[in-house]
Amino acid sequence: LNALLAAGDLHAGILEGKVRAREEEADRLVWRYSIAKGAAVALNPVPVADLAGGVAVDVAMILALSRVYGIPLTRPAAVRLVRDMTFALGATGLVHYATRLIGSGVKASLAGATVMSGGLAAPLTALGYGAIGLTQAVAGATASYVIGHAAGTYLRQGGQWGDKGLKTVVQELLAQAKADSIVDRLRDELKSQVKP
Repeated sequence: LNALLAAGDLHAGILEGKVRAREEEADRLVWRYSIAKGAAVALNPVPVADLAGGVAVDVAMILALSRVYGIPLTRPAAVRLVRDMTFALGATGLVHYATRLIGSGVKASLAGATVMSGGLAAPLTALGYGAIGLTQAVAGATASYVIGHAAGTYLRQGGQWGDKGLKTVVQELLAQAKADSIVDRLRDELKSQVKP
């Protein structure tokens, strides 16, 4: 009986270690993809291309997370998850995309001003491009961070949102990201990665 109890405790400990290792790997994965998306958005000079690239990064992140959690997902299913979670971000999601669209237009205009002025506007362009790029990067990285952790919740629960539902899960993660200074961490990390 003691041997069975000890074996049960050992088994529970092994399972707990596996779950913890899986969660740590998922957290690292979400962070890496969030930073990659933020850097790509900041450095992309082509208007609207950063939106398509951002969706592609989020889809790739969800597919990688599905492998970590052992829940097979197809690319179309991952695209639907990104779409649904973006809608669940609600006003925050709309502001995120509006900020990126407007920022892309301004970055393109600044680049055009440099060309039109024969390079005289280059210092102003670089300053504006950097500020706008960083703002876009933080918005993109934060959205990716929330989408990644929401997808993790979905996958951890066997491909279901549970009692709370998608919108509640996403809103809680967004509130947690703001409260935990995730945005500040993302901004600092992106500043170090995107230095001209």
